[in-house]
Amino acid sequence: NQTSGNALPSTVARLDAVSSDGGTLTLSGSVTVTNTLFFNNNASLNIGNNNILTLPGSISYGAPTGGLIGFTGTPSSELVLSSGALQTLYFKTGAALGKLVINKSAQFATLNTNSAGVDIYTGIEFNPANLGGLNLNNRPVTLKSIYTQTAYLGRIYGTLSNASNITVER
Repeated sequence: NQTSGNALPSTVARLDAVSSDGGTLTLSGSVTVTNTLFFNNNASLNIGNNNILTLPGSISYGAPTGGLIGFTGTPSSELVLSSGALQTLYFKTGAALGKLVINKSAQFATLNTNSAGVDIYTGIEFNPANLGGLNLNNRPVTLKSIYTQTAYLGRIYGTLSNASNITVER
C-alpha cells in the first residue's frame, strides 16, 4: 500500500493508481484530478477518511478485473463525478463511500457490469444545476444507515437508470 502523503497537491492533472500485485493507493487528503485518473491491472484507490475525490476528467482502466480494481473508501469519504463525458466506475470488493455526488453536466457515470457493489453511508446526491445521470447497471448498491444517521438517495435531477439492485437499510 502506498499513501499519497503530503507531496500530492490538492489539484493534479493526472493521477495513476499503479500496482503489479493488487495494491492500493490511499489518499491522505482531498484531491481533484482535472484530466485523467488511471488504474493499471488490479490497482485500487482508497479515497481515505474524510477526504473528497473530485473527478472532472476521465477515468481510465488498464486490463480491469471485476472486484479487484477500482475505487474504495470509508464511510466518511466522498466521490464527486463532474465530467461532462461518460465516466465508467469499478468498485473494489468491499468498497464503501460516505457520499456519491453526481455533478455531471451531461452523460452518465456508469458502474461497469463487472464492478463489485458499493456500500454508501451518507447518501447519493444529484446537483440540481446539472442533468447528467447515474447508471448503476443493476450492480449492488447498499445505502447503509447507522444509529446516528439515515443514508439517503437525494432528489434525482438528471437520470438514475438500471437501479434494480439497491438495498436501503435502517
